[in-house]
Amino acid sequence: MRAKLSILFIFAFIVCNWLLAAEPVVINHTSTDISKVPVKYIRKAKSDLRIAFGHSIYGDQIIAGMEALQKAGPGLFNFSRSGRNNELSLWDRVPSGDLGRPDRENWAYETRKLLKGRGKDRNVVVWSWGNSLADASSADIELYLKLMSKLEKEFPKVKFVYMTGHLDGSGSKGNTNLRNEQIRDYCREHNKILYDFADIESYDPSGKVNYMEKSGDAACNYRTRAGKRNWAKDWLRNNSTKRMVIPDRASMTEPLNAALKARAFWWMLAELSGWNPHPEKETNKEPVEKVSKKPSAASAKKAQETETGEKPGVEAPFKKHYKFDKISDYRDWKESGTNESLLPTENDGKGLIIPLGGKPGMAMHRMQFPIAMLKFKAKVESGSCYINWYINCIWENSWKTRIGIGGIIGRAGCRYIVNGQVIDIRNAPKLDNKEHTFTIKVQGKKLIWSMDGKVILQREFQRYLLIRSGEFGIGGWNSKIRISEIFVRARR
Repeated sequence: MRAKLSILFIFAFIVCNWLLAAEPVVINHTSTDISKVPVKYIRKAKSDLRIAFGHSIYGDQIIAGMEALQKAGPGLFNFSRSGRNNELSLWDRVPSGDLGRPDRENWAYETRKLLKGRGKDRNVVVWSWGNSLADASSADIELYLKLMSKLEKEFPKVKFVYMTGHLDGSGSKGNTNLRNEQIRDYCREHNKILYDFADIESYDPSGKVNYMEKSGDAACNYRTRAGKRNWAKDWLRNNSTKRMVIPDRASMTEPLNAALKARAFWWMLAELSGWNPHPEKETNKEPVEKVSKKPSAASAKKAQETETGEKPGVEAPFKKHYKFDKISDYRDWKESGTNESLLPTENDGKGLIIPLGGKPGMAMHRMQFPIAMLKFKAKVESGSCYINWYINCIWENSWKTRIGIGGIIGRAGCRYIVNGQVIDIRNAPKLDNKEHTFTIKVQGKKLIWSMDGKVILQREFQRYLLIRSGEFGIGGWNSKIRISEIFVRARR
């Protein structure tokens, strides 16, 4: 009897902990900064998830944004129906219809038919609304939620994504918002997966103003005392879009809105693949057996100086350590001398890849400033075996940049370049196909270039060359280069 009670107690304890740990997955306007998503979870989503996305014209907005991302980063955001060649398998408009067309129950019938038939391999099902949510009653939404819950019980291995409907200009007191709130409340209370379509189109990328409350509609129009305005057009007019991939057009809305929805969709897929964007919410339920001793101030200082060569506690105008484990690390760099995207492809693994090219194939940073330190790990994977770097320069796609300082290391030795003049370095090391760590450091009037801690070049330059704000980058000549890590610090 005691044994049975113990088993029941343990089972009840596990279930209670599971229920307490479960949380809803809510995708909204705070989920559109895709640069925060680790690359490995984008890849994991593509390998693990097989999606059926039933929608009509409003769901096309998500697809339009995804197609633009795929075009810009074909190795990372690629998707297709088949899912071959390391692509995300997404069945677009399968099943046909939407959550209110041709009626309020047919979508559930079509879902069941799909999952029992040709779509047995689908493990994520997404349905979006058309225009039918605007005139839905509370009972209609209860029916939608009941049918979704029934499908979840019938197909426990499938993730079902709930969705809100698009805005229609009726504001916070309108029926559309009331029905959307009904869906939101249910998903939060029952720990569901919610793609909050309406919330995403209620905000521009700054996330400061809720345009739904200003009678915002699906086309991004909203009302002010001065008349009608469009938040998407206003934002594009006032902000640079160089780092924002936007489709040429989108159904029933502005392209910027479609771009944000696509980013939120990939964010959702990453979460469904195991990414936790809110680690601060986690609690450690395991017993703590050992508390590591906090390192002393001296050892912490020494560790930081060893890693980056800089003194801790001193803020620089720009300082960043790129480990290429999240998309923003790639987005900060632009390609030069090649038409290929620097975003990682499925077979490249970790690191920034500079492809083969006849002229210098370079990764140039999108910002310009004088360099205090440029430290990077790189190896040549194929080609002529050259690694180049340039700082404080005006980049004109020439390895002999006419303004600025650069360095070249190859199988025959090393050279440095000053304002277009090329100078050989005597007794310099030679490059091989192994990974090496290169450091370019500016101290006063002196520049020090080293490989694996051994100095290649140490000399003084005219002061203006070391303090001028210019472009900087890393690459190679007719060589495929893999850069696994970069540390950048600007000069004060």
